[in-house]
Amino acid sequence: MGLSGNTKPNNNKHEGKIMKIAFIKTFLNPKQVYTHSVTFDYLIASLLRSPLGGIIETKICFSPGEVIDYKPDIVCCSTATEAFMRMQEFAVMIKKEVDCVMLLGGTHITAVPQTLPDIFDIAVIGEAEQTIVDLLTCIHNKTSYKEIPGLAYKENGELKITEKRKYMKMDDLPIPVYKDIKYEKSGAVPILTTRGCVNICSHCSEQRIWRPFRVLSSEKLVDVMETHYKQSGKTSFLYLDDISFYNLKRVQSIRDILKERGLLGKLRVTKGAINSELVTEPIVVILKELGLKLIGFGLESACPEILEKYKMGRVKVSDFVNCMKLLGKYKIRNGASTVWGYPGETLDNMKETRDFLYEWNGKNSFYTFEQYVCQPLPGSDLWDMLFEQGKLSYDMDFSKIQIKPDYTKDDWFYANEDNVPRETFVKFIQEVSKELKKIRKETKGKANG
Repeated sequence: MGLSGNTKPNNNKHEGKIMKIAFIKTFLNPKQVYTHSVTFDYLIASLLRSPLGGIIETKICFSPGEVIDYKPDIVCCSTATEAFMRMQEFAVMIKKEVDCVMLLGGTHITAVPQTLPDIFDIAVIGEAEQTIVDLLTCIHNKTSYKEIPGLAYKENGELKITEKRKYMKMDDLPIPVYKDIKYEKSGAVPILTTRGCVNICSHCSEQRIWRPFRVLSSEKLVDVMETHYKQSGKTSFLYLDDISFYNLKRVQSIRDILKERGLLGKLRVTKGAINSELVTEPIVVILKELGLKLIGFGLESACPEILEKYKMGRVKVSDFVNCMKLLGKYKIRNGASTVWGYPGETLDNMKETRDFLYEWNGKNSFYTFEQYVCQPLPGSDLWDMLFEQGKLSYDMDFSKIQIKPDYTKDDWFYANEDNVPRETFVKFIQEVSKELKKIRKETKGKANG
C-alpha cells in the first residue's frame, strides 16, 4: 500500500469500519523496549477527542511481530537517532506482512527530514498532536494531505516538506489519559511538564527541535496529576523533563495548588530534574514538601574550560557543589550524569572531571550516576560543525551515534580522536567506572555500618 499525496489508498479498506492504528518506538537498549511512552499517550488522547474518536482503534506495540499480529491500517513509528536504522528494519518487516500506511515521527526525522527512507509513506515533523489528527482525517476522507503543516514526504523521488507547524501551547494539549492507558511497571505516572529547554548547549539538540521553551501552567499540571489519580488511584508522579523545576515561583505554585485541593502529601512528585545553577535552599525546601526522593542534574563536566565552551559559561563547578550539598542537607537523593569526549577535550580536562567525581562520590554519594559519550545529535550545533567538516552525512549509519555505547566494540562514533585517541579514551572511562563502583560500594558500606 502507498499514498499518492492526494488520496488515501484506492482499495477503500477503511470504508465502513474501524481504522486500526498501531504505535511503535524503537530503542537500542533492551531495557528500554517496554518503556511507557507519554508521547503516544498524547497522540492517542488527541485522536480520541477529535471527530475521529468514534472510528478508530489504537494499540501501542513493542515489537514488529506485535504490529503484524494486530494488522493495523496505520502504523505510527517513532525513533531517536541511535535507533533510526533499527526502525527502518522494523518498517520493512511490517510492510512485508501488512497492507498499511507507514508514518514516521520523532526527534531524528524532525531534525533531519532529508533522511526520510522510502519505506515510510509520510513523516511528521515536530509536534504531532494536531498533525496526526489532520493527516488521519485526510487518509480517512481520501483527501489531499499536501497542505497540512508539519509533514515530509516524497513525490516522484523528490523530498517535499510542508510549512512548519506553529508550536502548541501546552495547556491546549489534551490530558494524556484514556481508557486503556498503561502505566510504568513501577506504578508511578510519567508526566511531561515542559517542552524545549531554557538553556542553549552546543552539544544538545533539544533547544533547536522544540523551541520555544513552553510549560504546563501549574494549574493544568495539577489537573493532569489529579485526573490520573482519579482514574487509576496512583499517587506517585515522575516529571520526565530535562528541567522540571526552573525557579522558586514555579515550585511554590505547584505546592500551593496541591494544598488548596487537599492533595499535598497525598499526591507526590517523586522524581524530577533541575539545573544545578538554579538550585537554592528555598526551592529545595519546597521540593521536599512535594515528596521528591530523587532529582537528576547534568554534571556533564567538572572542567571549567569545557563548561565554558559547551555550556556557554552558564554553569560553574561551584554550582554542582552547592546543588549536592543542599540536596544532601534535605536528604533528597541526586542523580548525576557526565558527558565525556567533547571535541577539543584533553586528557587533562577529563582528569579534572574524574577527580571531582572521586571526591564527591565519597562525600555526597550519587544515588544514580550515568556516563555518556558526547555525540553529534542531529539538530545540535555540534552536528552542524561536524557535518560541514564532512565527518557526517545524511546517508551515514546512524546507529553509530550512541550516547552510551558498548566500550568493547568500536561501532560507535567518536568525535575527539585528534585530542584523545579512542583506545586511550576507552581505557580511561573503564578505569573511572571501575573506581567509582569501588568508592560507591565503600561509601554505602560505611553508611550501613
